[in-house]
Amino acid sequence: INAPVPSGEGAEFVAQFSELCETLGRLLYQLTDKPGSSLKIEYSGEVARFDTRLLDVSAQKGLLAPMVNEPLNFVNTPSLARSRGLKVETIKASGSSDYTSLVILRLASSEGEMVVSGTLIGPKMQPRLIHAVGFDFDIPPERYMLFIRNEDVPGMIGKAGATLGEHSINIGNMAVGRGEPGSRAAMAVTVDEPVSQEVISALLAIDGFTDARAVSLY
Repeated sequence: INAPVPSGEGAEFVAQFSELCETLGRLLYQLTDKPGSSLKIEYSGEVARFDTRLLDVSAQKGLLAPMVNEPLNFVNTPSLARSRGLKVETIKASGSSDYTSLVILRLASSEGEMVVSGTLIGPKMQPRLIHAVGFDFDIPPERYMLFIRNEDVPGMIGKAGATLGEHSINIGNMAVGRGEPGSRAAMAVTVDEPVSQEVISALLAIDGFTDARAVSLY
């Protein structure tokens, strides 16, 4: 079995998305804590024009890595996915309304579907997280992140920052996603160190916060 090393037209361009796809896979697992039954990998825009088999495996590798003790690579990952009953489907669309290229991962389970997406931007092809926990963001993914869902009322951002500050956790970056004004909102926060369960509990003890989840992406 040969590893899906990209070659030919667009090979170098596609390879730049490999780390992003693995990061999205890791994020997807940590937001669900479940392997799921099917994974849809959607490519739109420029990246969809080329052979994306390398990226398919990168996404699976990120998703499966937290579940297994053995090292994963581009050869054994697809067979491991099959052995765990994970159905993988790839979808390509030539157009992307907002981004030159966009990667979307959809993990379906008995409890519903979790969706994450990301892209690379600028001359240096820097990664951006575009969608998670049901909301749109625009934030660089970092090793330690916190996703908070809350009621869309005044003061929630300040309460989140104050709670993290009380536990000596420094915020590196923050992006806010909103639904209709006054309904629901979410925060994607990058921090300098892991967020403990104690901090999660402190956040959820505050009226207005409905969910909080810490992830480690690298």
